[in-house]
Amino acid sequence: TVLKSLGVGSESNLIDKNLKDQMSAVQTSVVNKAVCNGLDIKLGPELRAVYPFVLNFGIAGDIEINGVVDPEELAPSGIIRFDSGDVNLVATQLSLNPEYPNLAVFVPEHGLDPTLDVSLVAPDLKATIQGRGSSWQGH
Repeated sequence: TVLKSLGVGSESNLIDKNLKDQMSAVQTSVVNKAVCNGLDIKLGPELRAVYPFVLNFGIAGDIEINGVVDPEELAPSGIIRFDSGDVNLVATQLSLNPEYPNLAVFVPEHGLDPTLDVSLVAPDLKATIQGRGSSWQGH
């Protein structure tokens, strides 16, 4: 019949249409997401990380960002140094140990979850925080 000769209703035509629909959906999702490719961010020297009344750190460093701009897909790499600052707890004030490196290290495989290596001191207390940032969220 005429419809069959035009390819309407044939299996190959349906497959082509489904494939085109899927490709269109993939292209739309890719087009709507920004991508970083070697975005180099330099932090410091006057930059501070502040959580009012609790935390106040001077920070500096270099971070390179790659990947889709989405918290689950970003792949940062680099080091942030905590140069100075303190943490105020209810009964104790701790300061960054100036003799310690005090770093947050980002590697692409861990995304936005850096490895921390920080030492805090008070007159009668010393605390060292080492490990992935996510492992300290519940403490």
